[in-house]
Amino acid sequence: MSGDRVRAIDLFCGIGGNSWGARQAGVEIVAGFDRWATAGKVFRDNFPEAKFYEVDLAALSMSDIQRLRDEIGSIHLILASPECTSHSVARGGSPRDKASLRLSWNVWRFARIFQPRWIVIENVPQFRAWDSYSQFLQVFS
Repeated sequence: MSGDRVRAIDLFCGIGGNSWGARQAGVEIVAGFDRWATAGKVFRDNFPEAKFYEVDLAALSMSDIQRLRDEIGSIHLILASPECTSHSVARGGSPRDKASLRLSWNVWRFARIFQPRWIVIENVPQFRAWDSYSQFLQVFS
């Protein structure tokens, strides 16, 4: 990349755990996206140089995502931690809501518009039990 800093957006950013680690590695965090206002306040405190979008990613159209891309500019990296509390065994017992896994498709929608060089997706082991997991992996191949 000839000396340029890696620019990243963080989807389902929460308070910015993934962004924090990436910043420690020299990545420039340009934007975070989450629908939880409380997490957004902490993200803003941790990353005052980045934009924060309090938004439900599933509610965005492809045109909305294109407008965000035009506003943010080009990026090299998408960080993503799709919601996992509904399908994680950490809630006690077996996963409860596999439907929450569909939120992960928003990573693909952003990738189609932003065209990053890299994508890092973090989730719990139960993510692999998703009926569409192999299809999800295939679209990123």
